[in-house]
Amino acid sequence: MTRRRLDQTHAQVPESMMPTMRLLLLVLIFSGQLKSQQNLDGDVTAILNNTRRKIMAAMAALPKYMCTETIDRYAYLPKDESASFRCAELKDGESSSVDRRMSTSDRLRLDVAVSGDKEMYSWAGEEHFSDRSLHALVQTGATSTGTFASFLGSIFGTAAATFTYNGDMDASGHVVAEFGFQVPVGKSDYSIGKGLAHSIVGYSGTFWVDPSTFDLVRLSITANHLAEELEACVTNTTLEYDHIQLNHADYLIPKDVHWNVVNMDGSESTSRTVFSACHEFRGEATLRFDVAPDAGQVAASKTMIVVPADAMFSLILLDPISTATAAAGDLFRAKLAAIRTKRGWISIPKDAIVTGRIVRIERQYESKSQSMVLGLRPETIQVHGVSQPFRARQDSGVGFLYFKHVTDTYVIRKGLRIEGTTAATQQ
Repeated sequence: MTRRRLDQTHAQVPESMMPTMRLLLLVLIFSGQLKSQQNLDGDVTAILNNTRRKIMAAMAALPKYMCTETIDRYAYLPKDESASFRCAELKDGESSSVDRRMSTSDRLRLDVAVSGDKEMYSWAGEEHFSDRSLHALVQTGATSTGTFASFLGSIFGTAAATFTYNGDMDASGHVVAEFGFQVPVGKSDYSIGKGLAHSIVGYSGTFWVDPSTFDLVRLSITANHLAEELEACVTNTTLEYDHIQLNHADYLIPKDVHWNVVNMDGSESTSRTVFSACHEFRGEATLRFDVAPDAGQVAASKTMIVVPADAMFSLILLDPISTATAAAGDLFRAKLAAIRTKRGWISIPKDAIVTGRIVRIERQYESKSQSMVLGLRPETIQVHGVSQPFRARQDSGVGFLYFKHVTDTYVIRKGLRIEGTTAATQQ
């Protein structure tokens, strides 16, 4: 069974819990009748058994598909940093007793490809995937991967969980049946980690079922008996499900995922992931780690201009960036204003178009103002009708532009000058 792991990372705020739950798509076979069921009468047992069968059958038949995911992330700190906080003060997994302020927020936009037992990630529209983890791709802040199937396999496809019936609920005017579940640590494969420390934890939660269709509506998962070395009190994940059409068939996959973790120092990290534009893909060519050049690219390479490393360049932003809607993963365009080495100017036409990607757009909140860090990474330059790599050293200032006293609707205007130093194209 695949392990799910949460990890702690370091950013510009104090340590926050980083979930990198590797929830891989498993092809599991329903094991038969419900085991270890508690307090369930015949009708309720039939609903639960039919729901489990439907979930596992759908998982086994689910084709390869891709989705675009938009992740909004928030980090909070206690207003009184000297105040003490105990995990025992939490009630039902919530820390309402702690008065917090928002510290940072940012947004990511990525593509995720689900193929068999693999999930692969890239920036949105990048058209190829690498074997890097999502955390390695994003590098900072809280990320959550693989929310598609592994929890479902563990809860509904094995005998690890015990169930209770909590009664009927009103879900936006629609009656659903709510069940509780619990997976003890001895039967769990849920791994939570911070740095080199990690621990298998038990977890519990609830799920909603449409009793007329046996569709899963919502799944909520809580782990709150965490090892002290993890320096966290509780983590919660809630998945909302919806129907999509893939290969002319109807499937139920997550459409909205909320996650949060409360740390022992009273800080909290939360994220919301929304999936969109999900579609089936066919053929392994779509999932490739490297992009093989075609004949046109090979011919064009003969006319490419070599851009040496350590050349100083200046770019002019061609389009405004609305910080209210922009995300890391979005593209930007700029024109080349100048480029030279210590020996002199490089013969690249002025106003050549440079295309790149936003890799960070993070708001930082103070008591009376907010500031913003903008990360821009040039990727290609168009020279004589040929697109070729254009790389910048990340320690040269590119990608670390800082804006003070911004608003929620702040727009970075076109004409912004971006300066940096080139890197070797193989980096």
